[in-house]
Amino acid sequence: MTDLLNKLAEATAMDFEHAASMPPEIYYSTDLLALEIEEIFRKEWICIGRTAEIPNTGDYLTFELLDQFRMRWSVSIPPEIMQGIDKPEQYIEEIRGLLDAVNAEDKGIIRKVVQGLRSNQAAPGPYSYLERNVFQFGRYLARQLTR
Repeated sequence: MTDLLNKLAEATAMDFEHAASMPPEIYYSTDLLALEIEEIFRKEWICIGRTAEIPNTGDYLTFELLDQFRMRWSVSIPPEIMQGIDKPEQYIEEIRGLLDAVNAEDKGIIRKVVQGLRSNQAAPGPYSYLERNVFQFGRYLARQLTR
């Protein structure tokens, strides 16, 4: 585990333009997941859902996180967002349909990415300019897990 944390710290020590991506095992290590649970999930605010999952005023989500945290979450769409929309129910359904399709597509992609990361040929490489958020997440992870 120390070796993996050292690799993470090394990968996030450079500036974005010169950094290489995080080690592939960061994405599937069960030891790292256990450390993340203790150092992040039990101590930080965590995003728990998407607006599309609770489209109507009064809707809510109930769930457990890490066998100890229970949450009920609700939201309504501000009037200024819906202003000028002739058929608000239809609009909300269209947005929900789009988000459901994107989420379903993402699940298949993520399965393939994890499969690739577990291969012997996976190796860190330079970031694309589109991956600055991934780099910043790696820095956050390194700070939280190596303090």
